Amino acid sequence: KLIASSDLRSDADQPLKAWARAGLAAGEVFQIDLTLPESRLDPTLLSIPRGDIWLELDDTRMTATIDIQIEVEPGAPVAGTPDAPLLHVSIPTGATLQGVAPEAEALGVIPTGAGVGFNIVGPIGPGTTSLGYSYVMPARPEGVALDMRFPGNVETLNVLIADTGLALESSRLHRRRPFRSGTRNYLHREAFNIDPDEIVDLSLVPIGATGLPQSASIGLAIVAAAAGAFFLVAPLRSASRDKAAPESPLDRIQAELEMIYTAIRDLDHDFETAKLEESDYAQMREELRAEAIELLRSEREATARAGQEGEPSDSPSAASSATSESQPQIGAYCPSCGEAVTASWRFCSHCGGDLNPSGEASG
Repeated sequence: KLIASSDLRSDADQPLKAWARAGLAAGEVFQIDLTLPESRLDPTLLSIPRGDIWLELDDTRMTATIDIQIEVEPGAPVAGTPDAPLLHVSIPTGATLQGVAPEAEALGVIPTGAGVGFNIVGPIGPGTTSLGYSYVMPARPEGVALDMRFPGNVETLNVLIADTGLALESSRLHRRRPFRSGTRNYLHREAFNIDPDEIVDLSLVPIGATGLPQSASIGLAIVAAAAGAFFLVAPLRSASRDKAAPESPLDRIQAELEMIYTAIRDLDHDFETAKLEESDYAQMREELRAEAIELLRSEREATARAGQEGEPSDSPSAASSATSESQPQIGAYCPSCGEAVTASWRFCSHCGGDLNPSGEASG
């Protein structure tokens, strides 16, 4: 006679009823044979199409919430062993594992000890399964640095950072457009085809007490450096020209234009290399563009005055006027829209504006 004793769980997460024989005599052998569901011991049947990491930094700690999508090819469940797990999940040095999601506990989670992560032994059924977990790291006033690793090849990695006034640096993650979720704004970084155990670095640095983002400070430093270089070089240029010919207003305008073009090129480079946020970049570039347009208008007026005053043909300004009649004197940017152009163009390919300095700018 057998009686029910308790519920157990099979490897397929199905309830099993445990039975015991009543009145078992001492030394008597009682044997139960169980047939477990079929499983495949092949970790190559797993893939990770996507991983999402949500980060939030406050004054004392950083909290990371991770969701990894695991895809298993059709067929029987895939399983591993404690000695040969399907996946090893590691957490950054100095972090403390807070826990795993309830759904992840059914995947056969085995802690690895010393707080460095955990193993997944399965079984994991076919289709898409979510592996969720979280950890915390202590934060210092100067921010926090992460070296993130993943249990397998991650096809697409999204890192979403709560925007509490942070400057971000990473050699692996690419910048994407920020977005809003509920009442929170998030900065978005993305990477593709993360190799197993490849390190993905990320540093989060709080903005200083000045209230200016680090990216804006960099951009303003570029403009200030360009302006400072002009004022430092201008006396030297004037001194050298005093020996040859006096510097005309047109010469000064063209020198200022060249400095503005240099500042715009530096600004574009910093934006392309993710040193500037898009909003800061757009604002500073628009200000530089407006200055360039005003200088171009001043250049046209100075050229016209020089022609009316009948300067000698061998003077620098007269040579500049002759040159302006044969080709546009706009440096590398359109006076109407501020986009890059080629010196031989007559019309801007971006806005259609007339590039001839003798005509009126369209904007």
